[in-house]
Amino acid sequence: MKLANLQKFLQRECIDFALFIDEAYAKYFSGVSFEKGCLIVPANSLPLLLIPGFEAGRLEKFARVLVKKAKLWDDLKSIVSGKKCGVVSNNISYSIVQKLQDWNCSVVCIDEFCTRLRLTKTSEEIIQIRNACDLTDQIFKNVCDMLTNDTSELEVANFIKNQINELGLEPSFSPIVASGKNAAVPHHIPTNKKLEGFTIVDFGVIYHNYCSDMTRTVFVGLPSEEEKKLYADVLDVQLKCISQARVGKNFDDIDDFAKEQLPLLVHRIGHSLGVEVHDVQGSPLILQEGMCVTIEPGSYSPGKFGIRIEDDLLITKSGAEVLTKSTKELICINKKI
Repeated sequence: MKLANLQKFLQRECIDFALFIDEAYAKYFSGVSFEKGCLIVPANSLPLLLIPGFEAGRLEKFARVLVKKAKLWDDLKSIVSGKKCGVVSNNISYSIVQKLQDWNCSVVCIDEFCTRLRLTKTSEEIIQIRNACDLTDQIFKNVCDMLTNDTSELEVANFIKNQINELGLEPSFSPIVASGKNAAVPHHIPTNKKLEGFTIVDFGVIYHNYCSDMTRTVFVGLPSEEEKKLYADVLDVQLKCISQARVGKNFDDIDDFAKEQLPLLVHRIGHSLGVEVHDVQGSPLILQEGMCVTIEPGSYSPGKFGIRIEDDLLITKSGAEVLTKSTKELICINKKI
């Protein structure tokens, strides 16, 4: 369906080909991942994936396009020379654009159309994201069962990676486990530090090319009343932001609201979600039915603590459906091995 939409656009704009060398776009349209190669989408004929011979056999079974063993630059030149070629400007290098121009190609940007196409998900794409979220919830439950006062950040991160691997999947990014003062660093790299106090667990999986991304904050030990309130404040803002996520809403307005409520929020309120965990982002991003986004407010006090709560949302006609179902009550871990 998305390929057909792209080809109609190319026909309407009198563009001969769309060329995708960036892995995310090529995967999005072809349905397969690869390290070297390119996807050519002609306006009026079957799309073609040019790929080295050692990769072709594997990809032929799964791709939704024709796969051809290729000498990449020679074959590409023979196909696109002298033609009008559409590219996504921030996903192609200057050297490749120069090469296309040397082949007498007229190069035009198709960024806006491709961004709109990726932002709004089909029913099939939504199914894959739902499945990714369901598996993420399942893994988080297992994480909670293994946590103790003697567990380290690195042990939790490795446990998550092993859980994902046992499902035959890949992580959508390297899991973040940050405890105590380390939790004040939003993208902290896990260490051998033992868990204590507020502990952020942030991870996701890739299911049939589509990503999930969920964060929960647990407390290792017994929280004080003040710490319970700090957590409750972040959760309250998250729930209010979710209630604001609806068709026609400017995502920047939700971000502004969150930062007014949480002075220690140091990052965006969220991002779009799809074949990349931080998927394409409209500017401005006006929410529409079928979009998938995250809502992830946080509060970070350097050298002291960090709290973040993140869910994946599907924008519907009536508002936002939360796809990640793990509890957001403050889970307290107070057990030893």
